[in-house]
Amino acid sequence: MDNYKLTFMDLQGIAEPIRLIFKYSSVPFEDYRIPVDDWLDHKKSYKWERVPLLEWNGKSLSQSVAISRFLGRKFGLIPDDQWEAAKCDEIVGALYDLRNLMEPMFYAKYNGDNETSEKCRGELLSADKVPLILTNLNDLLKEIKTESGNGGDLIFGGSRPYWADFWLAHFTHRFVEFLEEPSLLENCELLKLQKQAVYNLEKISEYISQRASTFI
Repeated sequence: MDNYKLTFMDLQGIAEPIRLIFKYSSVPFEDYRIPVDDWLDHKKSYKWERVPLLEWNGKSLSQSVAISRFLGRKFGLIPDDQWEAAKCDEIVGALYDLRNLMEPMFYAKYNGDNETSEKCRGELLSADKVPLILTNLNDLLKEIKTESGNGGDLIFGGSRPYWADFWLAHFTHRFVEFLEEPSLLENCELLKLQKQAVYNLEKISEYISQRASTFI
């Protein structure tokens, strides 16, 4: 039997899509969480000085996207079609770009620097930042659905999510919540429907109802 241990801070953050992949796939794993205030004491112990870290049968893997793809292959959550698999990569790449844009605001808010946090928020809400990326993601979903002809609200329709579905649903929800700007999704109906389709999956719904709220 495979043994999995996922290490991250005591946050949802960049590790949460990985947890969602585990939960949806009904695969047990050790969810090891380092208290945020203790992170600097542990940082030097980790490759790249970053988490998440996945330990699998005595081997270790860093980087959240690499971990997600690895688990996607293990659990059958990557499309067989190479073009569709590449579209999953495109979506997650755009989300990672968006996360990187928001990182200065994360740190400012965590450190109680309200002035810098508000300045970052204003910049992020400008038309060519978060609104543009969310609009492009919504348009990408429209393009994928037109090409595939599949019904349903997940990325590729139907009832079967792929690894990118968990990334898209989680970060669509968390970025808008973090920025405290629900209007960001007013014209992104497909993003709203996709998020709800993932959150309505039985195993995901059960997990979300029990998880603790965190800073990010």
